Amino acid sequence: MHLPRGGISSSGSGNAEVGIDKVIEKILTKDGKVVVDERTNSLIVSEVPINFPRIEAVLKALDIRT
Repeated sequence: MHLPRGGISSSGSGNAEVGIDKVIEKILTKDGKVVVDERTNSLIVSEVPINFPRIEAVLKALDIRT
């Protein structure tokens, strides 16, 4: 699966791509944290349990197989 990460990049076609980690960071509580593991193409998310259903829904919508 492709997980676009890290800031904003441009493909040259005028479309900006925002990293999935940046989207997740915006919905975390003050106690939450997201770490990108480039080696395994993974996100490591630490967060309060009440927020995980929301995070999982966002990941399901954005994490697409390419």
